[in-house]
Amino acid sequence: MKAKYYIFFVLLLSSFYGIAQKNYWTISGIVVEDKKTPIQSANVFINNTSIGASTTEKGNFQLNVPAYFSQAELIISVVGFKTLKRKINYSSEVQVFKFQLEKSDLPNDAISTAIQDKDWPEKWKIFETVLLGDSKFAKDCKILNAKVVKLEYDKDKKLKASAKEPILIKNAALGYKILLQLDKFETDGVKTTLSGLKYFEKIDTANVSINTRWEKNQRYVFNESFRSFLLALSLNKLAENDYAVFKIVDTKLLDNKQTSVASEVKAGTLIPMDTTSICAFDKDVESFVLQSEYPLLVFMKKRYQDKPFFSDYPYKFAQIVLPKGYVAFSENGLLNRSSNIVLKDHWSFRGVANMLPEDFDIVGLIKETSDAAQIDKLDVEAPKKLSRLKRNR
Repeated sequence: MKAKYYIFFVLLLSSFYGIAQKNYWTISGIVVEDKKTPIQSANVFINNTSIGASTTEKGNFQLNVPAYFSQAELIISVVGFKTLKRKINYSSEVQVFKFQLEKSDLPNDAISTAIQDKDWPEKWKIFETVLLGDSKFAKDCKILNAKVVKLEYDKDKKLKASAKEPILIKNAALGYKILLQLDKFETDGVKTTLSGLKYFEKIDTANVSINTRWEKNQRYVFNESFRSFLLALSLNKLAENDYAVFKIVDTKLLDNKQTSVASEVKAGTLIPMDTTSICAFDKDVESFVLQSEYPLLVFMKKRYQDKPFFSDYPYKFAQIVLPKGYVAFSENGLLNRSSNIVLKDHWSFRGVANMLPEDFDIVGLIKETSDAAQIDKLDVEAPKKLSRLKRNR
């Protein structure tokens, strides 16, 4: 009898351990119209990720979301219906939903080719250049359905773009097909505003050399990204990952002629920063918090500038501006609210060619993995104003 109880206990413990080790959570459901008619082949995905599926003939779908996502923005999109957006919080239990889509206000024949006027080639060149970006990977990107894009200038000569259906982009440098459902695009050639829903579909290939090239390019893009910086910051490993951070006391500094970091530090216009002076871990909201009342200047010491602005720091740099004085992010380097931050210079919008999905595998890409001791170093009391994060969460 005792042996049976022992076996049962071992099996129960093993089952519990397996659940505890589960590294994803599950969202499943059915997509319908008219409350009961299933919709087949609807695109169901988590925004800004490669997590997605098409509904079956019965309208069913299931998505496994990495456990480090505490919340996911579920998107359901299909031609002829209004796009559905739903934020879903993490749960250890499988969550099952029924989503009813509403018919689009536009007739099906309105979702077709956009009008191309005489200025189209000029406008298209600007749109394509800005959307794809100016990185070395842009030449390997192609917009596959240009005819769905509508382009027009506003009264201020800003180029605006819209599309009645998702824009499809193939990134042959990183190995993704990107579905971009455009909400807003406008540019004056210098400043660009882009917002929309994005799904990254991995391109399948059996060619080992192509896969190797994609992985190499993906690592390169990640190591230049703002997310890479946030991860290094959360681990208190900025120097190990070749970052140097300064607080910009004089906001007109970069308007001047070439200078040196040493002279600006001596003059007090730049102040060297370490991790604990700009970052804290707030237990109440379970997030890291980047904070500064002044803009931050971040150098990437493995990326060199062709014509360096700072003679003794010939590296690429970016500026971080925090309008509210702070921004919260997860231990995986994902921002809680992207509206609370402005990125300039190297981390400003660089185009779709340099975009990676938020579920991109970051294991091994940051020097020194996290441990409790490192996180404890950042576990300090955050400013009182961070209490606003709890109310907005």
